[in-house]
Amino acid sequence: MTDHQQLQTDAATRMQQAQALLLKKDTLEAEIREQDALLASHGVAMNTPMVDAEGFPRADVDIPTVVQIRGRITQLRNDLKVCVKDIEEALHAAHAAARAVSEAATDTAASAPVSVEPEEPFVRVNAVEKNSPAEVAGLRPDDLIVRFGHVHAGNHCQLAALSELVRAKEGQSIALVVKRDSAADKNAELVRLTLRPRSGWGGRGLLGCYLVPV
Repeated sequence: MTDHQQLQTDAATRMQQAQALLLKKDTLEAEIREQDALLASHGVAMNTPMVDAEGFPRADVDIPTVVQIRGRITQLRNDLKVCVKDIEEALHAAHAAARAVSEAATDTAASAPVSVEPEEPFVRVNAVEKNSPAEVAGLRPDDLIVRFGHVHAGNHCQLAALSELVRAKEGQSIALVVKRDSAADKNAELVRLTLRPRSGWGGRGLLGCYLVPV
């Protein structure tokens, strides 16, 4: 395995770790909602007193069950805080690994047709604003993005990974591979572009294009 292949493997592993943590976060949040609903079914919340005005345990509340539910919610909330921190660290590591891959890769001519193995597009360019970074890069409406830096159909996490990469790479080059219909050929061609996200170009966002999942 070459050094570049090792870097690619490491970047993919880092992103898989981030994906697993994002799934864990979703699971924790779902259980917290379930436990909150269960607690509400007992007519109490996390801070509802368990004693009456005279200091005696409330007879209208199943106190042992409520205490158990509250304990579980507290545990889940703590686990969620740890998970969110782990996600931040994992995404940071994934982006660092992706930068290493980009820096190790040989630059190729922007906008040149390329021969690569067919891959599944994961996002479509819905519109491109004039004078935007996306227009400068050569993106066009209806382009289908196959790769956006290290992000592809298998690891984009509902486009969260793409958004994180754009923020992390502001002012830096990101290699894109897009599938584009060719007037000279019935089949779509794969085109390589270089996009540099930036602010201050006169419009909203860092790209100046509208992306929708496919």
